[in-house]
Amino acid sequence: MGRVTDRTRIRTVRVREGRLYAGRKSDYVAVEEPLDIRLNGQQLSLTMRTPGHDLELIHGFLHSEGIIRHREDISEARYCDGAVVDDGTGFAQNTYNVMDFTTSRPQLLPLVTKNFTTSSACGVCGSESIDAVRRKGRFTLDRGWSIEPRVILAAARALTEQQPVFARTGGAHAAALVDREGNLLVVREDV
Repeated sequence: MGRVTDRTRIRTVRVREGRLYAGRKSDYVAVEEPLDIRLNGQQLSLTMRTPGHDLELIHGFLHSEGIIRHREDISEARYCDGAVVDDGTGFAQNTYNVMDFTTSRPQLLPLVTKNFTTSSACGVCGSESIDAVRRKGRFTLDRGWSIEPRVILAAARALTEQQPVFARTGGAHAAALVDREGNLLVVREDV
């Protein structure tokens, strides 16, 4: 994971037994930074994210927007130099906040005619309708698939144990991919 937390002096307000206590203390704060997403060198979207798993984030974004159908639709992904100039060398320093993807399917480009507005809200927010979200996805939910409530509760407890940013800052949420037995396959945190 990248620059996940930063220790800084912050203003605090605590409530104890109905009384407010204000002060300053040094604490860890979850970091959120911008990510400029480019497709074949053209700016596509600017979003905020917790740095660290940008490749997965952007593949998911491109897939959920219907721009790609398979991970093989992307032939190259690279971070671009940032806008921060190193005082010592005079060269641009990589901030890891600009990522360019090259598509292996040039026919995708006519589909991408606008910049996407993204927010810190969930992926459904900003969509025109639920039907629009359904049309973009190529996966359907198997109606015969089920999972026991106790398995979900156990997975949620296990997820809490796999959240180092939340444990340190209290300022992140997480999502997990689990199998039918509730085993955590992948865990990701974000502000």
